[in-house]
Amino acid sequence: MIPYLALLASTVCATFGSEALKGNARVRSAGLWIAISLLVMFQGLRSTSIGTDTGNYKYMYDIVTTTQSIWVSTEIGYNALNVSLSLLTGGYFPALQIAISAIVVGFYCIGIVKMTSYRSMALLLFIFLGAYTFSFNAARQGIAVAVCFLALHFLVRRRAGPYFALVGFSALFHYSAVVVLPLYFLSATRIDWRFLVWVAIGIVAMMAFFQGAVEISAALLNDRYAAYAGNHAGGGEVMVLFLVVQGGILFWLRPKSGDHETFYARLLGVYLIGLVPAVTSVFASSNPSGILRLNAYFSHAAILLWPIAFYRIKAGEARAAFSFGIVCLMLSFFYMTTSTFSNLAPYDISSEILP
Repeated sequence: MIPYLALLASTVCATFGSEALKGNARVRSAGLWIAISLLVMFQGLRSTSIGTDTGNYKYMYDIVTTTQSIWVSTEIGYNALNVSLSLLTGGYFPALQIAISAIVVGFYCIGIVKMTSYRSMALLLFIFLGAYTFSFNAARQGIAVAVCFLALHFLVRRRAGPYFALVGFSALFHYSAVVVLPLYFLSATRIDWRFLVWVAIGIVAMMAFFQGAVEISAALLNDRYAAYAGNHAGGGEVMVLFLVVQGGILFWLRPKSGDHETFYARLLGVYLIGLVPAVTSVFASSNPSGILRLNAYFSHAAILLWPIAFYRIKAGEARAAFSFGIVCLMLSFFYMTTSTFSNLAPYDISSEILP
């Protein structure tokens, strides 16, 4: 875990440090670029043992070496990236990992710059909340989720064309991105207890029709979804508990007036809708690597919600105590998920770089 904590500390120093120096825009930009470079290289240079599915991506990279392979599935965006880098680098796998990392970190950072003025805090939350490490394991879906994060910019601004274009583009990397298509119509300008009732109804309905919904997904998207309807030992309870608690806090701290109300409400609605598949996955004892992963398209809204929620608390002892409690909660969550989930620890550098 020491490398992950060192990365976290380095990111804090680069971003918050450049802001604390109260320099000009170039200084702040330099701090942001240093942090981005650290994040890209840390993920890109990792060993194939880091991430449950990384070995599978390495296998695909080694065997998929012709342009005809681009069309073997609907995820032609990822296939094209895989084939082109394999041909250009002679099968040098770290090149693919660096490219994936650059795409993921790049889309998130563009979204952060466009959607919030609290950029250092948002970048820290990008790491804390698992959005950064998500693509260590789920590379294709990680790219799709990152593109959909930028699409939120157009959702809150009610620009349908760019929103659906980005979602369509993300689906070229992972078909599951289509789940966010209805969000444009479901986002609300105000969130109150009635929205929570609809979320609860959605959970009950999805549980009641879970088998049928998975079968439809398998027929329309991919046969692998059929496995998620079977009886499994389940999993993901800690993750879902954290998501529910986080959602409750963000709902409690929602602004009820002011400049941020509509922006916050639309993003909070996205986050709360994501609790439907997350909670259902636990009660249905489904494979946590399937349905629960869909929550990644929704939960990353918290990266933009927390800074607004934080600054709604009046400065002083209350804010200090709240900040300390939230940081401890998130640091515990980051430590637990990184050290125990998806074979992320212990961190090691690729043998193709350091034999």
